[in-house]
Amino acid sequence: MADVEAKTGHAQEHEKRNDSIYAEKADMLDFKASAIEAENAEHNMTVLQAVRAYPMASFWAFVVSIACHCQRETCAEHLTDQFFS
Repeated sequence: MADVEAKTGHAQEHEKRNDSIYAEKADMLDFKASAIEAENAEHNMTVLQAVRAYPMASFWAFVVSIACHCQRETCAEHLTDQFFS
């Protein structure tokens, strides 16, 4: 009888482990579905909507773009002066 109870306890433990694995997989599927939904929503945004949703990212992109532009212009002036002298 104790042997049957031990097997039953082992089976219950195995079942609990399987349930937790299935719950974890379900959570991952929900997470993946949410990520895909968010990605699609971001791809469908207009520029103004994106700026309103992510103001700091937009500001950072603008600042880096201007900085790179200024650096390129300075470098181009220097190279042009070197080329013609």
